Amino acid sequence: MDFGGPDGQLLRSLVSVGIFVGGFPSMFLGISFVYSDRSERFYGRRSFRNGLGDMASTPAICQCFPIDGPGGEAMTEIITSWSKEMDTVQEITIITNLGRRKQFRLYGKDSRGVDQETVRVRQAKRGMQFTSFYAKIQSPLGHFRDLSAHSQTINENSQVDVVFEPPKTEHRIPIDLNVLSSAQDIIRVSVNDGTHAALQDHISGLWLDYYDSTRPVIVGQWIKELDTLDISPEDRVTELVTWHDYTNRDTRVKYGSIKKFKLSTSRGIVKEFLDPDIFGKIRLEYRENPYEKLGGILWGYNHEWDHVRVFYTMKRNKLRVPLLADSASVQYSWTVPQRVFMTETHDGGRPNPAIAIEVIFKQMTNEVAGITLTYEDGSHQTLGVPGRGGKRVMLSSSEKLVQMEVGGTRNNSIIFIKVILATYLNNLAQNLKQTHQFLTDSGRTMNFSRTSLEVINKRIYRRTVYTLDKSRSVQSNAHGTTSRPIPRDAGTFIGF
Repeated sequence: MDFGGPDGQLLRSLVSVGIFVGGFPSMFLGISFVYSDRSERFYGRRSFRNGLGDMASTPAICQCFPIDGPGGEAMTEIITSWSKEMDTVQEITIITNLGRRKQFRLYGKDSRGVDQETVRVRQAKRGMQFTSFYAKIQSPLGHFRDLSAHSQTINENSQVDVVFEPPKTEHRIPIDLNVLSSAQDIIRVSVNDGTHAALQDHISGLWLDYYDSTRPVIVGQWIKELDTLDISPEDRVTELVTWHDYTNRDTRVKYGSIKKFKLSTSRGIVKEFLDPDIFGKIRLEYRENPYEKLGGILWGYNHEWDHVRVFYTMKRNKLRVPLLADSASVQYSWTVPQRVFMTETHDGGRPNPAIAIEVIFKQMTNEVAGITLTYEDGSHQTLGVPGRGGKRVMLSSSEKLVQMEVGGTRNNSIIFIKVILATYLNNLAQNLKQTHQFLTDSGRTMNFSRTSLEVINKRIYRRTVYTLDKSRSVQSNAHGTTSRPIPRDAGTFIGF
């Protein structure tokens, strides 16, 4: 695999190394070398067969590593792990003269432990650089049985200066966990093409260009460019929403591939990728809030699904303590909780308190479908499903929530919500409907339900009472109620 060219002339234009990975035992199948003039040298295969008896071909995934060849970066060390039992390369690690490294490995239930592997380290001699790789190929499946490298002395005078220009296609860069923390120049979105028929019309990855770096970052796989979003240096991503579809057979993986993608910025730019009228079966929302900003994205993938999660980082002007979520139900590692806060912030940084709570109900079952908070500036934030025709109650600036009771059914739905408030106001009951009774400081409540007390008592499976204010703990007298006091190390209640 000659990627350096005559006398290593191509090393100064190398911008990406991509390794194509299949399934066990056909792990490493091919290597792609992409250059700044958008050309590519590819060796090996881009697809694999699951076994000798399998005649169908499955597209391989591409794990990639950016190389700043125009800046003088070069590969100087290759580490491989070889399995005697499987007679195949299990892992490839590339290290550059800048100390950067990338590990390529296929993880899964069929992988072998590292204690069963032989590690081989190949270093370029002092003053030399790798210019080509050599691979032993298994026949007829075509995967790498072994991998070696050749180095040579590079004549700097023979190097051709190439202006770095990221290629529009065939440029793949791997997962990165810190890609949203600084201003982005351009966000490009990739979509699967016809060669990946099982995942066609699903978003496959993101390409991010930065103002303070010449090296782009791609999360996921870069297959075919769909669209772009330009962001100014003063702007930032404040909301990211993904719609997922179930297109995989692996029941351990939640939420499947991405059907639609939406980005919003602090300056009001909103853009959706793929058909706005298409919706997936699951909607996940990540949004900047008064305490946190969007800080990173993880994009894991294989041949059938994409596992995408966005991470938060604490804002510098806030106390650098984590937000603590308390729940009466089991929280699985794959869950992505939605959150709304009692106080948001205006564009100028001033507090933007909630002035109303509205609860939306399902039409057939009368179970709670969503909770919407309306803020002082007229904006809204919703947990669950937004809608119309719900029960809306106004909040006073002198009120605070001190307790919440939630009634759940056997199918893990909510049949009623009751909130107790403390207020300095004397009486508001005459201004409200009977179904939204309010009491004063000695017992003022908001009841959100569409069914009678008799129906609630028949359908209720569990009651949970949450204490929202440490200075006042009010308990429910109902039988079978679980109490959730404020955790010992927690501070003030700030949202749901």
